[in-house]
Amino acid sequence: MISAVVLAAGCSSRMGKDKLLVPLNSGTVLGHTINNVLISEIDEVFVVLGHRASEKEKYVKNNFEDLKTVINEDYHQGLSSSVRKGLDAVNSDCQAVIFCPGDLPLVSPAVVRGLIQLFQEQQCPVVYPEYMGIRGNPVLFSKEVFPLFENLSGDEGGRSIIIHSGKRACILKTDCEGVLRDIDTPEDLLKIRSKMK
Repeated sequence: MISAVVLAAGCSSRMGKDKLLVPLNSGTVLGHTINNVLISEIDEVFVVLGHRASEKEKYVKNNFEDLKTVINEDYHQGLSSSVRKGLDAVNSDCQAVIFCPGDLPLVSPAVVRGLIQLFQEQQCPVVYPEYMGIRGNPVLFSKEVFPLFENLSGDEGGRSIIIHSGKRACILKTDCEGVLRDIDTPEDLLKIRSKMK
């Protein structure tokens, strides 16, 4: 079993408003991200919510049937708290988890499927996408490294675990620029909208 955790608990401080529910084409930033993960045919998907959780949960429930949500009441403690919350929620039979930031609407389902395929072929502790030599998101972490998440704090995601895995980490070379295109500022959003036209 492979699970995915979409991280959507932050308060978008650099954006000036909640970026995840900002309209984007026929949906929202978060909606496009979730949809791309879902259609990759992953076994289960959780969305971790925190800031404006009730509003986002209503949006998720109204637009994605049977999608599972997890509320992180400690989201103000940083990304690490959401990562652990998501990890705690996945099925006990889960062999790997793909963590996907909620503000990655241009990540193609093919990237998610590629991460899974590479993990199944190589049994790497970590699999991450790389576009033109730059590491991106989402990232797959195998069950082998789950205990290391307990050592994370603040806004730390899985970077230290990727480094810890060293040469055992597998790299998915991709031509999908979306693995680098997260949204932090209004300018980022304008660029995303331009690419989606």
